[in-house]
Amino acid sequence: MNFTPNLLRSATFVKFKRGVGKPDALEYIFNLTQTCQLGRITKLPLADDLELRLSMELPDDLDINQTRDLLVSCGIISQSTDCELYNVDLFEKMNGQLIACWENGAKGGRPKEKTSPASVGRRGNMEIGDPF
Repeated sequence: MNFTPNLLRSATFVKFKRGVGKPDALEYIFNLTQTCQLGRITKLPLADDLELRLSMELPDDLDINQTRDLLVSCGIISQSTDCELYNVDLFEKMNGQLIACWENGAKGGRPKEKTSPASVGRRGNMEIGDPF
């Protein structure tokens, strides 16, 4: 999982941190993106209050609806076409290559090459006493 070097100074993060009002804001974002990486997913059912709280490991004193609205307004998540799911845009932007690897791996990868007897090489055809 990657984070861009300027994440802590980005407008997205600064706005989220100020909105949450807690020094643990980076930890909440890290937990959210970690959930994506571990599940190999970019969409989460964050409409469910408990799912959002567990994904981000939010403390009980944070209002879950305000936090969800703040995540959307900052551009960290966005509502998917499926109303139950949210795209984790921040994870998709910073980890595009990782997501592409997941998609390519799901396709099965490259086919194995068949080795023919002609490709064995000189050492495979050596006779006793032949130095090379």
